[in-house]
Amino acid sequence: MREKQKMDDKHLYNFVNIKIKFRDRVYGGIPRTKELIDNYVSSKFGVVAGDLAEQLKKEVDLLEETEKITTGFKQENGKPYLCDYQIKAMLKQAANRLKITVKKRGSKQDITDGLFMAPKIFLTSKDMTTPLPVEDFCGHVMTPQGKRSILKASEYVEQGEAEFTVKLIKTSVMAKKDLLDCFLLGQEIGLGSNRSFEKGKFDLIEFEWQE
Repeated sequence: MREKQKMDDKHLYNFVNIKIKFRDRVYGGIPRTKELIDNYVSSKFGVVAGDLAEQLKKEVDLLEETEKITTGFKQENGKPYLCDYQIKAMLKQAANRLKITVKKRGSKQDITDGLFMAPKIFLTSKDMTTPLPVEDFCGHVMTPQGKRSILKASEYVEQGEAEFTVKLIKTSVMAKKDLLDCFLLGQEIGLGSNRSFEKGKFDLIEFEWQE
């Protein structure tokens, strides 16, 4: 049986090599218990916990039900990672604040379905330990009865780094400067959990645009 070759799509995209380094700690925000995952999916995505919740339960190492306040990272072979949707959410927020979505009609849609990257953005750090350390915060969770205050523990990576490639469709209304500005503002918006505590801020180390 003849093996099928993968079709080349390079003519469709501009490629951007990105490298970021977190200034301090980046925190994982995925709940580590079944109950909190159901509440997390319902509050974040406005849907009844179902397939997405079940998928998260499989991808996250769940803790005992007594530890109901711990959040952490998705991991693969013990390596923590951020998800592509977290990067895209940050870029959408930055584009909105920079008024790019107002000045350039269609730019929000370009980020949604014209910008792509690997689904798993792995974090590296010279100070990485296993298991990951945790830090306590006062926070909130959504329950069927509404928001309630908790003391939560969040896994973190100390001064983590990440490298990934962004593909932006060539027909995008967003120019090189637009995407660069979004990442530059994203430095202060941050990534991961506990951003309300000014956590997860990073420095853009590399932005290499390839036509």
